[in-house]
Amino acid sequence: MLDKETEKQQKESYFTLDNILDENVRIKELKDILKSSSEISERSQAASQLGEFGKKATTVLIEALDEEKNEEVIAVIIRSLGNIGDNTVVAHFIEKLKESAVIRAAVVGALGMIGDKSFLQYLSKTLKDKERKVRIESIHAIDRICSPEVLSELIEVLKNDKDSEVRAEAIKTLVNIVLHHNNQKIVEDLGEILILIRDSDTTVPFLKNVIKKELKELEIIGHYDNVVSDRDHIYRDKKALEKQLDTIDGEIEGILKEKESNISKLTKKVAALEKGKAEKYKEVKTLYTIGMTILIAEIVVGGIFLLKMAKKSDVKVKEYSQKVNDLEEKMRLQVTEEQQAKQDVAKYQEMKDMEDEMNKLGVEVITANNRNIDLFMKCHDAFFNTDIKKFGLDLAYEKKKGFSKSAKLAMTGKVQDSRDLYKRTDELR
Repeated sequence: MLDKETEKQQKESYFTLDNILDENVRIKELKDILKSSSEISERSQAASQLGEFGKKATTVLIEALDEEKNEEVIAVIIRSLGNIGDNTVVAHFIEKLKESAVIRAAVVGALGMIGDKSFLQYLSKTLKDKERKVRIESIHAIDRICSPEVLSELIEVLKNDKDSEVRAEAIKTLVNIVLHHNNQKIVEDLGEILILIRDSDTTVPFLKNVIKKELKELEIIGHYDNVVSDRDHIYRDKKALEKQLDTIDGEIEGILKEKESNISKLTKKVAALEKGKAEKYKEVKTLYTIGMTILIAEIVVGGIFLLKMAKKSDVKVKEYSQKVNDLEEKMRLQVTEEQQAKQDVAKYQEMKDMEDEMNKLGVEVITANNRNIDLFMKCHDAFFNTDIKKFGLDLAYEKKKGFSKSAKLAMTGKVQDSRDLYKRTDELR
């Protein structure tokens, strides 16, 4: 019976004299240690060394996996099975993806070491694991397999993961896959995403530095030199253009508020005219009734005297009739004024609608890089430079209407029609 000290010396001599012992003997002794040792470190070391014997140790490791209770030793056994590189062993540990984070990380690492593309179905799910180390291990496993099939999942991690180190590892793996497959579209798309993240105010300095380094890697891919840097310039120009559009939107909003104020004033004026019309009509009706009552009373009471005074009565009738006519004329003028006010309101509203449409067209032309943008912008500027105070409402309305139509013709490619209409509109006086 060996004492503990002698047993410990034998185990230490085993671990340091690998090349002396026969492989089968070594496997058997490692198996005994896995089954009988009470020390976690000894069982872990034995499991790690068994992975170096290849398929000869597969059965021993699988048996140990079924019997072992300690998660650290289980993790080492799974990694050793992965190191052997045999696809058939995966079925024995894949279900352990439901266990602790240490074991889940080991399973993911083993899948990466075996390196079969069929494992991507599992790795794409473990990219979303709640534990940071499992997500990083998943990225490393995908990096070893190096397949573009999970690019979209990696990009999702890059955009949405809360951990900067996880995002950094995703960037490195994405670039490695791009370098390996050397595809121009992938280079451009990835470069575009990295630039957007780099320029974001929420990106931490550490991640910005990683992106900067990896962008340089993308720029040296064979005949794709400067693809990413060119995209960088394009997006910087786009950002500046967006700022200009924001400024224009502010100016447009101010103009629209002023137009709305004018429409409100005109609406109030029309309401006042409506009220005045009703009051005048009531006044005329009252005067007419009084006049007719007086006339009848004079005829009844005056009798013969009234006949003698016929000429005078005729004059009075004419006077009352004239008053009625005058009041009716005032009413007619007020109705005309009211109609004109309504027409003015309608023109203001239509000009506002034309301005809204012109602004939308302006954004579409700029973003779509329309080839007739110069002619369009000429019509656009003429439209907004047409001042109502300078030309008066009616003329301004006709000119804006003409410039708006000319801009639409330019946008649809009818250049000559647009130029002719622009000239006729500009000459309106």
